Amino acid sequence: FITAQNHQERVQGFKAELAQKFPGIQVVGIASEDGTPQSETTAAATFLQAHPDVNLLWTTDAGSGFVAQVIKDQGLQGKVLAVGTDRTAEQLAAIQDGTVYATITQDTFAEEWTALYFLYWKYNGLSSISDTCITRPAVITKANVAAMEKPFVSHTPPKDVSDQAYVWVAANIGDPFYTDEIKAWAAAVKDLGVKPTTITGPVNQDVPAQIAVVEQAIANPTT
Repeated sequence: FITAQNHQERVQGFKAELAQKFPGIQVVGIASEDGTPQSETTAAATFLQAHPDVNLLWTTDAGSGFVAQVIKDQGLQGKVLAVGTDRTAEQLAAIQDGTVYATITQDTFAEEWTALYFLYWKYNGLSSISDTCITRPAVITKANVAAMEKPFVSHTPPKDVSDQAYVWVAANIGDPFYTDEIKAWAAAVKDLGVKPTTITGPVNQDVPAQIAVVEQAIANPTT
């Protein structure tokens, strides 16, 4: 499990950040496990016995809740902290009692919401899909753990977006090139339920006039 590419990348990022910002912290080793509760528990117990002076255990997955139980079983609360990745009931409980210091979780709501849109666009030939799409992560600590007992959503899509105005500024709206684009814009506006808008800008190529339209849009609080 620890040999999986995504976990290897997390380890690389963890070590790189420590080296850059906290060079005095030493990484004493990596405990191999397969992601199951039993494996994580055994790996943590063995590692703590082999390294009695360790101060922090970081898990590359959702296992910090199980690691926390090992810390308690060995009487190391207050001496050894755990930091995790992802969000489970065990992790949240351990953060509340102080055994786990923090965990970082991704916005799983936004991941799947965006994924479905991407699939729809791709399947229907509406758009190419970027290789990378980064949603907002969250760091959960004792200060905000109570709020995280509900499904984590960093930014729930608003139910009513009728007051949101999206402005399309073109260089020369008189160009017949925009005929189909205007229809597509109108269809998207209707589908999303945002404030009806259309193409705007100078009729002919005029950069100062185009800038003025942009500035006017920015000054509008609903844009």
